[in-house]
Amino acid sequence: MTSGPPLLGQLRGGLLDQVLRLLDADPDVGGAALIGSLGRGGEDNWSDIDLLVLMGDPALGRFAAAPAASPWAQADLVVDGRHNSPAGAMSVGTTHILSGLPVHVDLHVHPVDRTPWPADSRVLFQRRPARPGTMSFDQLNASGPRQPATAKSAAEIRKIHLSYVPIAGKYLGRRSPRARDMIRFLGQSPDLAAREPAAQLQALRAIARDLSDPSWTWLSDAVTRYLDLVEATL
Repeated sequence: MTSGPPLLGQLRGGLLDQVLRLLDADPDVGGAALIGSLGRGGEDNWSDIDLLVLMGDPALGRFAAAPAASPWAQADLVVDGRHNSPAGAMSVGTTHILSGLPVHVDLHVHPVDRTPWPADSRVLFQRRPARPGTMSFDQLNASGPRQPATAKSAAEIRKIHLSYVPIAGKYLGRRSPRARDMIRFLGQSPDLAAREPAAQLQALRAIARDLSDPSWTWLSDAVTRYLDLVEATL
C-alpha cells in the first residue's frame, strides 16, 4: 500500500476548503460533516472527499431538482446519484479537474430534522445543535427504502464510468483487492484483472480508451494523467 502522491492530497485540501466556504455561506445548509476516511481520520493522499450535508426539507427538495444550482455542488462533472440514498435524502457525485487531475467530492444531503450525526463522522459546522447518533454513516444511509434512480443516456453512463476509472486507480495505488472489483464493474474480463498491479493498470488504461469520446477529452486527459500517477507508484 502507498500513501499516494502528495499532489493529490494538496489538491483535495484546497478543494475541501473551497467547498466548505460555499456550504457555510449557504443559509439553507444546516450543517456539514466529513464522512468516509476523512471523517474517520484514516485518510491518505488517495482519499476522496465525502460530505454529509443537512438541509431542511424544502431546501433539500430544491437541491434535488437542480443540484448544480448550489455553488457548493458545481463541478466539471455532476452526477445525480440519488439511488444511493434513502427516501427523503439525496446524493450527488462531483468531479473537479484541478491541475489537470480529477478530484472527487461525494455529497450526501439528508434532512436536518431527521438525521443524527453518524458515529464515524467529523462535524465541521452546524447552525443549531444536532444530536450525535450511534450508527455509522453507511448504516444510516442504508436504512429505509431507496430513492428511484434518474434515467441516464448511454453516453452519460459512459462518461460516468470514465470518471470512475480513477477510483479503481486509487484502489490499485493502495494495492487493494477492491481494484479488481472495480475493473470488473467497469466491464473488463476478470482474466484481465490479474493480481499483478501492472496488469490491472493495463486493464484500466484499456477501459479508459474504450470509454473516451472526442466530446469529453477534458475528462479523458485527466483520467490518463491520474493513471500516470498510479503507474509511478508501481
